Amino acid sequence: MDKADRVKGLVLGCALGDAVGLATEFMTAAEAEAAYEPLLLDRKAHGQHPWLRPGDAVQDGHRSKWRAGDWTDDTDQLVLVLRCLLPAVGGESLRSPEATEFAERLMSWHKVGFPELGDTGGCGMGRSTARVLDGQSFLTRPADAARRAWDLLGRSLAPNGALMRSAATGLRGCACAAEDARIFAEVTHADPRSTAACVAVAELVAAMLQKEDGQISGTGIETMLSQACTSAERYLPHEDALGPLPPAVWSCSFCTLENPPDATTCDACGASRPEEGQGTVHAGFGVAWSEQDARSRAYAQGPALKELRAAMRGREMPVTDAADTLGYVNTCLAAGLATFRGALEAPGRPEERFCQAIHFLTMAAGDADTNAAVAGALLGCAFGAKALPESWLVLLPHRTWLEQIASEAAAAATASRKE
Repeated sequence: MDKADRVKGLVLGCALGDAVGLATEFMTAAEAEAAYEPLLLDRKAHGQHPWLRPGDAVQDGHRSKWRAGDWTDDTDQLVLVLRCLLPAVGGESLRSPEATEFAERLMSWHKVGFPELGDTGGCGMGRSTARVLDGQSFLTRPADAARRAWDLLGRSLAPNGALMRSAATGLRGCACAAEDARIFAEVTHADPRSTAACVAVAELVAAMLQKEDGQISGTGIETMLSQACTSAERYLPHEDALGPLPPAVWSCSFCTLENPPDATTCDACGASRPEEGQGTVHAGFGVAWSEQDARSRAYAQGPALKELRAAMRGREMPVTDAADTLGYVNTCLAAGLATFRGALEAPGRPEERFCQAIHFLTMAAGDADTNAAVAGALLGCAFGAKALPESWLVLLPHRTWLEQIASEAAAAATASRKE
């Protein structure tokens, strides 16, 4: 397998995982089973594989925002990363990333999407990322805007919005992967747990791009995971190095609006601020944590290292559908890596292992499109584009557009590796 096929596989694998995972995004596993069991049983009865595939998503208020078979913001943002890395002239190598360029591209996508695909705006951006884009300094100092947004939530929020696009940050190779991942992550996510997870995935991608087929299994994957973990750990500083924890925003008990730390009444409804210890901090996905819960989730090096090391073993599948952790970066990292490693070590043809892995992760529900996008990108890189299921690829409504971008990325990444 050549390196170009791995790069194409990463891009297309991300899109396939994303598109399938949308079917159960924000569901519980029980809700996913109830929604799709009749379909899967019917497929099995007709001699087909009982797997979900692109376009199977029920058309409810959430999933009807996307065309049948389409991917979501996860893959869209990976494309934005690629466009920041692609050279201005064909045949040249990948460029060094610029944080402000990515911020500009992200803001433009947020407002208009990809017009060439008929978009009128970016769809699916997470609440925490949108909060950062609202910052006054986002376009000129995006990392500062991300840090302020994180500080205002008591440094408790470490979502997966940067992780979903991070596989593309490993394309410039092992010498650049960690810092490229950090630059892209910190545009929207200031929590070191988010940065470390992105570094880990980027390092895995960079390592796979320089390996032969037989090395991405068994002891090979063990070594790659261990080395990626070691690299990622360097991005988890002691909490004291971050400075004093500033006052956090508080959420109104009546209308749930978030208010500035120094406000005594709600800006929207005029209700008085809750007494000390009784307020809430909204963490996205409609979840409101108590102040005590928020403090317990605030970044600390010790717990962060423990979670990272557990996730990087790739041995334990976490609960992905718990309401208060479904968007958490280490839930996504652990789920993606457990699925990735399980598929690499399973018997059978790569195409079938890919489909089984994405289906399994999708039926676990929670933030399934992001979990499956991360796993799909890694597996696509490991197996290569030629091993991905054609029966799924034909269901992507913008396949040709995405394949062109994947081919450009593959050509530039190959040029980078030859220099």
